Amino acid sequence: MTTSENATHDQGYMSATIDGKPTSLTTTIDPSGGVIGINDRSQFVYIGFPEDLADGNHDIGEHGVSAYVGGDHSGAAVGGKLKDFKRGESDRAIIQGKFEFTAVDENDHDIEVKDGAFSVSATPAAKADASGVASATFDPELATNAGFVADHFSYSGTPDKPGSVWVRQDENVQGGLNSLGVLLTLAYHDPANPTVVDAFMTLHQSVVPATLLSPGTVNFTPGRNIDIQFEVGFSYLGRSYKSKGSLTLDL
Repeated sequence: MTTSENATHDQGYMSATIDGKPTSLTTTIDPSGGVIGINDRSQFVYIGFPEDLADGNHDIGEHGVSAYVGGDHSGAAVGGKLKDFKRGESDRAIIQGKFEFTAVDENDHDIEVKDGAFSVSATPAAKADASGVASATFDPELATNAGFVADHFSYSGTPDKPGSVWVRQDENVQGGLNSLGVLLTLAYHDPANPTVVDAFMTLHQSVVPATLLSPGTVNFTPGRNIDIQFEVGFSYLGRSYKSKGSLTLDL
């Protein structure tokens, strides 16, 4: 997953040592709450936290704080800390913090993430109450779910320049899961023509990196709506899946 050097979108930075290897990641706001850092080796780190999280130190797993590392080995954090967390109060506020955690992959192997730090602009802010329609299919079925029909819609950025879009189904999900959805990040070669550059599946309590199987089709009317058709591949609990769908968000 890479971002074109000629494309621009709101970014910050993140650094961490993953299993003893230092890495730098381009970071964006996650509309669901938190930040996502991605590098060109298809690694990513997700630090989740609620919009009203207090400044200071927090244990991962408490107060809505979570963490996930993805790549060759992926897993959710089973323990760790978010430290020196601070959210500025200006219109161009900076969200920053430090982190360390231990995750466990699908083979019950530990993944150590240490010396983590991030800083990212909180503007544009996520819009959690967007409206729209979205659906996708899974091939094969995922935990008896043939797909999802979204009932939650959000985006980061402004109506004139959304930085990412996120749709998910929270109600009536089968197979013991509590949520199914997709998060797509956007880049701009020019203001009226965004492209999808990265994709993530949000599955249960995990954020899973996905591969774009086709460039997708984006129709964008600044300030009004965005339509995206997408086709992605991903792995979950050691099995490979494809998902194909479309979404429309009113901005």
